[in-house]
Amino acid sequence: MLSSTHSILSSCVPPRVTGLCCALLILGCDVVKGQGASSVGTASAKEASAVPPEELAKITAAREKDAGFDKLVRSIFADDGIADIRVTFGYDDTKDAREANDPIRAERFMNSLKELGFQEHAPSEAAAKALGVPVEAPNLRILSGQTKKGQMLRVALMWSALSKSGTKNIGIGYKEQLLRSGEAMDFTKKACAESEVMIYVGHSRSGGGPDTYPPETRPAAGGVSATDFSYYKKNRPGMQALGPYLRKRESTPKLVSWTGCLSDEHFRDWFAGCFAKKSHDTGVILSTRLTSYTPWENAVQGYDEGNMVAIAIIHALYEGSDRSAMEEKLRACEMHQLRDIDKPAWRLSLLPGARPQQNAIAAQGGATPPEGQGDGSVPAQAQVRAQAETKPALSPAGGQ
Repeated sequence: MLSSTHSILSSCVPPRVTGLCCALLILGCDVVKGQGASSVGTASAKEASAVPPEELAKITAAREKDAGFDKLVRSIFADDGIADIRVTFGYDDTKDAREANDPIRAERFMNSLKELGFQEHAPSEAAAKALGVPVEAPNLRILSGQTKKGQMLRVALMWSALSKSGTKNIGIGYKEQLLRSGEAMDFTKKACAESEVMIYVGHSRSGGGPDTYPPETRPAAGGVSATDFSYYKKNRPGMQALGPYLRKRESTPKLVSWTGCLSDEHFRDWFAGCFAKKSHDTGVILSTRLTSYTPWENAVQGYDEGNMVAIAIIHALYEGSDRSAMEEKLRACEMHQLRDIDKPAWRLSLLPGARPQQNAIAAQGGATPPEGQGDGSVPAQAQVRAQAETKPALSPAGGQ
């Protein structure tokens, strides 16, 4: 049972007018006292008409969004009372490539969950197979906890780096690093297809998509190498690899968060295409700016924005948070020095799925949109990331 509350997850919701009070105020209702009972009297048409139509529209839209998010959260537990949550920590090297930080970030994430009462479990062969990786995969971890209502939160996670030494990972350990990267990508593919909540903590690769491999590089000034962002922009390997899995099933995933830099700008429209034929609306939590973390600080709160979001999502499910409470938690997932009061770092959206009749048309062989138009695909000429065994040697580099 979750037993404590983490500071990034317990920010207080500021006082606000509830939907019911809004409705009463808008309608100008008053309470009419009777014999030991009360009834609500409606306002005159003149009083109701005094409310600007745009204000009524805003309130209606907000209530619809709240209802949509509540429905999404309920659906996560609807079939079996278990939230299937999977978290990938992408390969996260420093700019000089000497260190890899995703093992540290994954460790701090797990420690935060354990502070909340989660228990770690050794993966069984059946569980590992369901997650798309061999049971002996060294970077696989499974934890579980319970919500306030007694529902189960099952969290499986993987990180990508062979070790904390980036020099080793792209040097003498490179062959083994490719195996770890391949396992993390296989885990992520299954997560995109089958999990109810899918979270990626790592680089956006300038729109290339989630990446579990050390970065592609190019020569840079001073005789060093730098991440070749042109490669990622042209080929979009993460999107190529994961798009078919995001589109694979009608019912999953239900909530997705990619916490890399500018993920809202890079991926939101693409997600809309991927999820357009789902049988439900899909929640997405994406970043509106460059995100950051401080690897030398042995804490998540205030120092690791991506990790803060991952933990906030899990705690929101634990509490059964509504949309407003979820957005308040996200507002707390920012490093103080980077906070812009006019532009929250995180955006929660509900991307619409297909109407039932649209699904029926598709099932009967109805027309489908051209490639790249509304189906979440990427241009046909973009090449898929080379297979691990044929991947060329890398030069030391960092990436964002």
